[in-house]
Amino acid sequence: MTAIVGVMNRHAIAIAADSAVTMGNTHKVVNNGNKLFMLSKYEPVGIATYSNAALMGTPWEIIIKIYRKQLGEKHFPHLSDYVIDFIHFLHTHNFFTDDITQHNWLKNQIEAFYILNLRIICQKFNFKNFDYNDPLIIEKLKDELNSCLDANKINPSICDDFVGYTFEQFKNETKVDFDEIYQHPQVSNLPIDLRDLFCEAFFYYWIIQLEPDYHTGLVFCGYGDDDLYPSIIPCVVATGYNKRLKYFINQAKADSISEHGTSVTIAPFAQTDVIQTITQGLTPDCQNIIFNTIKNGVDSYTDTLCRYLSSKPEGKKFADEISKLDISSIIKTLSQGVLDSMRDSYTRPLLNTIAGLAKEDLANMAESFISLTCLIRRMSPSEETVGGPIDVAVISKGDGFIWMNRKHYFNPELNKHFFNNYYR
Repeated sequence: MTAIVGVMNRHAIAIAADSAVTMGNTHKVVNNGNKLFMLSKYEPVGIATYSNAALMGTPWEIIIKIYRKQLGEKHFPHLSDYVIDFIHFLHTHNFFTDDITQHNWLKNQIEAFYILNLRIICQKFNFKNFDYNDPLIIEKLKDELNSCLDANKINPSICDDFVGYTFEQFKNETKVDFDEIYQHPQVSNLPIDLRDLFCEAFFYYWIIQLEPDYHTGLVFCGYGDDDLYPSIIPCVVATGYNKRLKYFINQAKADSISEHGTSVTIAPFAQTDVIQTITQGLTPDCQNIIFNTIKNGVDSYTDTLCRYLSSKPEGKKFADEISKLDISSIIKTLSQGVLDSMRDSYTRPLLNTIAGLAKEDLANMAESFISLTCLIRRMSPSEETVGGPIDVAVISKGDGFIWMNRKHYFNPELNKHFFNNYYR
């Protein structure tokens, strides 16, 4: 896993990333991963990566550096234009994979979707053994696939490359892949009369804007030529298949500094709990405890009051009226009051302070956020999924991309040719 944070005000954006990398599906963690890069050698634009370190097996570090070389001295008016150009670059290089790899990744996703539905059914109905000869289990699987299909079919959030892409097109293009999947031991028992439903359910699940386990987060940050203030644009990329890339811009986390709008932003990615605790004054888990306590308290008070009134002859009418009240609106108002108090007494003063910080102070703050996350993970009994050297960069309109902390796998004194050749 990873911890990445961007801290920006009208002066600059500072971005920091740890170095911890989990090796495959093991519990082994190494602290030498590169997650923060210059997107251009000449323009004030950077990119950070989190979650999966590769695109269908090709390391993102290689892809980013090939793009940087191809980009050269080219520049764009806005940061969003760099995002568009980078996605186009992935398309023109066939996602840095061959067709066999893309077909294999698709089949892995189909099988994972199948297993996901089995697990959901087993958890819902406490099935210990999945017997396809049991009509009840077959019926539950059919219901689950229909439920998944109905929910995703009306989902308006579709990945850009799949807008206008129909199920019939998908079915024709992937017939061979599904035929091969149905030969796999885990999927071969799927009843024939459910296979069309399974295929359609997977299609609508596959095209929506969803972060699967194998996704990569790309965080673009900096300035375009016409941008006076910095922006940050996160993009989720999963896999590619037949000239279509499963990706989407995470608009909920995108932000930019403006003259009359936002003047400061703290944008954490991947493991965000520690940074949220610092910026909000309370851990997300504690917030959930408070909100659950409010809900349970209001529900308990209402039930107690109704029981008391029902025990009185003249109170039965009032008990019936109270039971019809919309208690959820009261719970929502109380919960929102807690959030408003946290924001007014803690978050807003902190953001007001950050608004005036100089570049070096922004860098120190970003690094401190990651350092504290590393410390918390080191104190926990689980794997240290955040750790190692912290890379820190500051990107400003005038000075461009400046490294504040940067690890090297080599001794710079012994490799001066690397730096001499960098801008050739």
